[in-house]
Amino acid sequence: MRQGNVPPTSSSYFEEEVSLVEILNLQTSDTSTVTSVSDSDSNQTLLSANTLRKMAVIHNDSSSILYIKFGATASSTDFTYRINPQGTLEIKNPVYRGRIDGIWSANSTGAALVTELT
Repeated sequence: MRQGNVPPTSSSYFEEEVSLVEILNLQTSDTSTVTSVSDSDSNQTLLSANTLRKMAVIHNDSSSILYIKFGATASSTDFTYRINPQGTLEIKNPVYRGRIDGIWSANSTGAALVTELT
């Protein structure tokens, strides 16, 4: 709990404001769907659009870089996120509920381990 007045330009003021926003937007989930998408140097759909999505986690269990795009047809020059090998992306509140595509920098051994919470 904050004690005293905190000026609006104070960094602790903004940290508290973000925390309050996170608390007010807290969502729970009862369902988890886990899939594995083999890595490929051609575009793959990792998650279809889902209006019930509350969160998603994508882990790059590959030795190649994974390019993620919020929308159709990811490429190494048209992407939203770049996930290094063994990296993880958490898509939290506000969650993107549209289609999510991915493509790896090379066709190697591995996969995207995808968890969607609804």
